[in-house]
Amino acid sequence: MKKENSWIYEKSFKTVTVRNVALTKPYFHNGAFNTLEEVMDFYNEGGRRRSWLTSEKSDAGFG
Repeated sequence: MKKENSWIYEKSFKTVTVRNVALTKPYFHNGAFNTLEEVMDFYNEGGRRRSWLTSEKSDAGFG
C-alpha cells in the first residue's frame, strides 16, 4: 500500500474472520449452543425475553 493511502486505515479496526466458524463450537459467550442451527433457531424465535426489559421495549423488538 502506498503511504499516501494509509490514512484510510488510521482509525479503522480489524474484524474477526468467520472462516471455519462451523468448526469452532460451542457458540455464544457462555457456550449455550452446540450447533449453528441452534443459534439460528434462537434468533429466528426472537431471542429470549429478559425480565429487566419493560413491555414497551419488548414490543419494540428487543425481546
